[in-house]
Amino acid sequence: MEPQELDTLDLNVALAEILQAHGYACQMQGEKILPNFAVPVQLETWAFPREHANGAVVSRFDVGITLPDGRELYECCGDIGENLEEALSRNLQSFCTNSLHVLLDTFNPNENHCPHEIWTASNGNRFQAILGDWVTKNLVEDTDGGDTETIGNIIPEALESTLQTIICHQNLKAQYHLIRFFYAQSDNVTMNVEFMADNQEDATEEEKQLAGLPWLRREAYYSVRRCIMLKPLDSI
Repeated sequence: MEPQELDTLDLNVALAEILQAHGYACQMQGEKILPNFAVPVQLETWAFPREHANGAVVSRFDVGITLPDGRELYECCGDIGENLEEALSRNLQSFCTNSLHVLLDTFNPNENHCPHEIWTASNGNRFQAILGDWVTKNLVEDTDGGDTETIGNIIPEALESTLQTIICHQNLKAQYHLIRFFYAQSDNVTMNVEFMADNQEDATEEEKQLAGLPWLRREAYYSVRRCIMLKPLDSI
């Protein structure tokens, strides 16, 4: 796939339009989006498409979040489509389903799209946990993005409490933390388990613990994903 195919698809503009549809004016500053959030963060998008073996396109979509203190966090999602435009369209749809409301709640005090809980980390720091939806995908065909399923039929009963315990034992010292969890299975075999806190990839033990839960075994592909953000209790 030629990289210039992305030139005609301005994902920053697409994300800014999504934010504006939710009531947040946006300014563009170079490659950054400056949404009118209560917390002045900057956003940026990237896409990394590649051709699939069957001629479809697989695309990873990243959204970078620059916090007021200069720290950078990254949320990402992956999708498949029959062509580049379809894959990127599904990327944006996945971001809206998985992550958008988590970000809106985290950086704006009057938003309440997601469940909010108070969590205490093992170091004693207390946070508001902004809990994104559990989202599942089931690829009926190789080029089908899949339909959301009833999560109660898929995830192990202990997943939510296990994930919270793992998160609270991380080194949570900053004001804001982004956690991403992803699980995928096919042909009755676990394909992928990903646990990332603030985009740190050294989570072998945590991923082993999550993989060891009694996941439903199925021949058909399915995946489970959740985005969580932590913010300080006294944040605006």
